[in-house]
Amino acid sequence: MQPLRRLSAAEMSAEHLREGLRTGRWRGVLPGVVRLAAELDVSRDTIRAALRLLETEGLLGSRGAGRSRTVSVHGMRRRRLRVGILQHDALPDSQNKTSQVLLQIQHHLGEATNEVFFAGKTQVQLRHNVRRITRLIGESPADAWIVVSGSRGLLEWCAGQALPCLAL
Repeated sequence: MQPLRRLSAAEMSAEHLREGLRTGRWRGVLPGVVRLAAELDVSRDTIRAALRLLETEGLLGSRGAGRSRTVSVHGMRRRRLRVGILQHDALPDSQNKTSQVLLQIQHHLGEATNEVFFAGKTQVQLRHNVRRITRLIGESPADAWIVVSGSRGLLEWCAGQALPCLAL
């Protein structure tokens, strides 16, 4: 059993502010140091230390000395990503190196609370027709794609899209 860790006043203040950010209490700009110190009944130095902690975590952005901090959208709860995998062909053999890599990718992305799915059809089933493949990609709600052994035409199409694609 690990010993109980005591939190400093700055860490407790940071936790209170962190919870307020999570619940959406503050959006855009955080109130100033004086107001936060009065609200939490702590010193201004304690609030400044708490704000520095939140800045290092990426929850807040600094706009310079004496200016209020901005709430960072990137630091808030990370949205769960949906990642699609487009296989070249069905890979029934689990001993296949590509199958092992895909299973590892699926496992690691899933551990990070992302959703990973395999496209309903393979490139072979779609006869390597770039238009059919791109229609399948467009109809599948995904934040990113992993394309296994894509043709040059497919990879060029992927490179021109805003949707992130990783080629294996």
